[in-house]
Amino acid sequence: MRTLKPFEYQLDRETWEEQRAAGRYNPATVVIWRGHRYAIGAGTGDDLDLFEEGGALYVLARRDSLGYAGLEVFRDGERIADTFTDYEEQAEYINGLSAIYAAKRLANWCDAEGGEAYGYDY
Repeated sequence: MRTLKPFEYQLDRETWEEQRAAGRYNPATVVIWRGHRYAIGAGTGDDLDLFEEGGALYVLARRDSLGYAGLEVFRDGERIADTFTDYEEQAEYINGLSAIYAAKRLANWCDAEGGEAYGYDY
């Protein structure tokens, strides 16, 4: 897993058309990477870290003050997996890790093909 440098992607806001098509009242944050626009579920106050592995984009969003962490995985314009935890012990564990290890741990919790979260083992 390789950390993306800030010049390798852009952050934007959803357009009005994208927001309306998705049925959202507020625009989502969008990551632009390799010609695709990915609307992510992270809040504006979340700490974001982006990684690449095997042609997939991994977006880690964490917010220690609210006790949650999540990972979304995208490939070829589509979300292929995601996992989220706000369970106190899990989130505390994930938020205590460095960004790359947190992303790797959360990637182990989700099945990148089926999008199903596995149980945790820490």
